[in-house]
Amino acid sequence: MFIYILGYLVLLVSNAPTLLIFAIILVSLGELFIVPTEQTLLGILQDSVYSGTYMAIHGLVLKSAKILGSLGLILGSIVSTTEIAIIFGVIALLGCYIFAKLLAKYPEALH
Repeated sequence: MFIYILGYLVLLVSNAPTLLIFAIILVSLGELFIVPTEQTLLGILQDSVYSGTYMAIHGLVLKSAKILGSLGLILGSIVSTTEIAIIFGVIALLGCYIFAKLLAKYPEALH
């Protein structure tokens, strides 16, 4: 997850083409590691009785990301790139903390 976050932080603060390409590679590798684990956790957390509810709530993730992205564009016109990167970093570290807590509770998601 840190590879994923690092890639996006580099994308936020860099203008160098080679560094941007490297950051995209980091993001792609990070996503390859995160997505299977996330989907496994989602499957473990689902109760078969409430699977429709879980999937509906999970569908809100993409919509929430779109809203946060739009707010980031508005915020980007007010604050500097460095401040946006700090805000993103704090939110990402909070996500890492929550993800780590879930993985500690359900270690079978790593297999």
